[in-house]
Amino acid sequence: MGQLVGIARLVGIADCAAALACSSGEAPAPPATSVRVIEVKAQPAVAHEEYVARIAASNTVEIRPQVDGLLEKQAAVEGQRVEAGALLFQIDPAPFAAALSRAEAERAQAGALLAQARRELERVKSLARSNVASQQALDAAEAEEQAANAAVRGAVASVETARLQLAYTHVTSPIGGVVGRAEVRIGAAVEAYGTLLTRVYANDVMYVDFAIGEQRMLQMQRDFGSDFERGAGEFRIRLADGSDYPHPGRLDFVDSALDEKTATLPMRLVVPNPEGRLRANQFARVIVPVDSIPDALIVPVRAVQDFQGTHSVWIVDAAGQAESRDVELGARLGDAWIIHRGLEPGARVVVDGIQKLRPGLAVNAQTLGAGDVAAKPPADEPAAARNGS
Repeated sequence: MGQLVGIARLVGIADCAAALACSSGEAPAPPATSVRVIEVKAQPAVAHEEYVARIAASNTVEIRPQVDGLLEKQAAVEGQRVEAGALLFQIDPAPFAAALSRAEAERAQAGALLAQARRELERVKSLARSNVASQQALDAAEAEEQAANAAVRGAVASVETARLQLAYTHVTSPIGGVVGRAEVRIGAAVEAYGTLLTRVYANDVMYVDFAIGEQRMLQMQRDFGSDFERGAGEFRIRLADGSDYPHPGRLDFVDSALDEKTATLPMRLVVPNPEGRLRANQFARVIVPVDSIPDALIVPVRAVQDFQGTHSVWIVDAAGQAESRDVELGARLGDAWIIHRGLEPGARVVVDGIQKLRPGLAVNAQTLGAGDVAAKPPADEPAAARNGS
C-alpha cells in the first residue's frame, strides 16, 4: 500500500511540472542550423579566360590555271604535302608548243627581213655619198631598216609569250604546304584565272583567330601597356575534344579597331604545327592569361549567389550568425571565383546549407578542409543553391 502512495505522489509531481511548463508558454529553443563553411585566405592565383577561336593556315593559295586548255594530268595527290615549285596539274601542252614553233618561225623570218633591210640601207648610203642616190631613197631605206628591227623585237616578244604559255601548262605550287581537294577532274576544260583547281595550305605554322571584349581589352592595356601584344606572354590552346594543345601560341596581331557589330577586338596567335595536328577551319578555345594576383581571395562557385546581376555570399560572423555580403567577382578559376571586393581574409563563407539561411540566423558552422571543398554538397541541397542561383 505504501508503494502505491509513493507512485501516486510521483505522478502528481510530474503532472504539476507539466502543467507549470504549459502555463508558462515558453517552447524549447530550436537547434542551430548546421552549415559548412570555408575560411577565405589570401593566396597567389593566375586568372585565365577562354575564348572561342578558329584555326587558319598561315597561308592559303588558290591554284588557278594561267592558260585555257584541257586538264591532262593531276600530279599531286589530295592531302599530300608538297614543296614550293612542285607540279600539281598538267594542261595539254600541244597547242602551246605549236604556238611556240610558229612564233619562233616568225622571229626567224623577221630576222631575215632585218638583215636584208640593213644591207639595202648600207647600199643606199654608199650611193648617197657618191650623189647617185637621192635623200629620199636614203630616208626610205632607213625607215625600212627601222621597221624590220621593230618586227624582230615583236617576234622575240611573241616567242617569249608563247614560251611562257607553254610553261604555264605546268601548274605548280607557289608555296610549300598540303594540297587540298581537287575541284576539277582529268579531261575538264579549264579557263585561265577563272577555274579553281585546288588550294594549298601552308600548315607548318598556323593562325588562331579570336576576339576579346572591349572591357578585357582595356584591362590588358592597363596591365601590359598600349603595345600589349608584346607583353601578353604565351597563350594556351584547348582543342574541341577538351585536350590541351602541347605548343603555346604567341600573340602576333591585334586589330587596330574594334568590330562595330560585336564590340570585340580581333586578335591572332601564331602556333607551331610540327605534328600537323592543326588543320584549317578547326574550332578551338584560346586560354588567355588576364591577371596575376599575388593575394587573391577565392571561393567555390556554389557559394556565390546571383540575383539580377548582383552577386552575394553568406558568411558567418563572430557571433555565429548568418550575414549576406555583396561581392564583386573577378575571373573564374575552374570551379571557383576570385573575389575582387566584398570579403576580407579570414571571413567564413558558407559553402553548403545556403538555402536554410536568413540574416541574423544562428548557425552551427563546420569548417571544411581544402580537400572537402570540391566534394559534392549534401543530397538535400537544392539545385538552385548548388548552382549559386
